[in-house]
Amino acid sequence: MKAGLLIIFFRLPRAALKQADNILVVYENNQLRSRKIHVVESSRKFVLISEGLQEGEKVNTTQVTASTDGMLVSITLEEGS
Repeated sequence: MKAGLLIIFFRLPRAALKQADNILVVYENNQLRSRKIHVVESSRKFVLISEGLQEGEKVNTTQVTASTDGMLVSITLEEGS
């Protein structure tokens, strides 16, 4: 008997992408950190990722023109978050 592998995917708004394979994650201390992700599929509105994000982490979905790791941000949760 073969054991299967469970892969968890996250669907994010396309606006969450900082570059083709990076997102900005908001840590508990309200600091931004850039993180490399693996995009499996993308459309005009959404991206589906399989690596680089854990359940419960907060992702920045607002366009940030100049961000640096450790930059402090204010959090506004979207409905359904």
